[in-house]
Amino acid sequence: MPLPRTSRRALRPVSALVSLLLAALPATTALSPPPDAPAAGPVPRTASAWLPYWDRENAYRDALRHAGQLHTVSPFWYRTAAADRIEGHPGAGDARIVAGLHRAGIDVVPTVMDMDTMKPGELAAILTTGWDWRADGTRPARHVTWKEAEALRRKVGAPYALDPASGTPHFTYDEGPVSRTVWYEDARGIGVQLAPLRKYGVRNTSLWALGFEDPGLWKVLARG
Repeated sequence: MPLPRTSRRALRPVSALVSLLLAALPATTALSPPPDAPAAGPVPRTASAWLPYWDRENAYRDALRHAGQLHTVSPFWYRTAAADRIEGHPGAGDARIVAGLHRAGIDVVPTVMDMDTMKPGELAAILTTGWDWRADGTRPARHVTWKEAEALRRKVGAPYALDPASGTPHFTYDEGPVSRTVWYEDARGIGVQLAPLRKYGVRNTSLWALGFEDPGLWKVLARG
């Protein structure tokens, strides 16, 4: 999904999520195409996610609803303090949430930001959000969740469109004299984006972040 220059710095903390969740994944073997027919049985726990501190109750409920698919959750958050420094925010790390995640069989990972722990081919990190910015790029973009983006699209009467190159939904609308563009993620688009990775055996998926996603995404992840 194309991002405005002003929004790229805001996404730097996502790289820390990939690092800390990789440590919770089992070791992988050489990549190989998936079998023609998946084995019968319960849906494996192949998803991990970040729990945002500013909407922790909604995200916590979201985690419990999909506990059967989540193997790991991080109840910590980060913010970019400088170009070379990321600070931890423990706002969602209260004992009640951590204990509830454990009771649901979900591991809770510590604050780990060592990028040297990353291993290729183990995990696909995906955004479950989007950005709304001026078409001329003169102002900072607005962060939008899937729910907010879809509500706005319907409100302004914009048709649904999926970019064929990136597999990303997008639309444009006018806010007074200003033309604005929204790119965001939904279940259909993420399904398109994950298909090449699944072909080569990448099964684990990390979500940024719980409570932001299209509810239909969990069915996409369940298909493997």
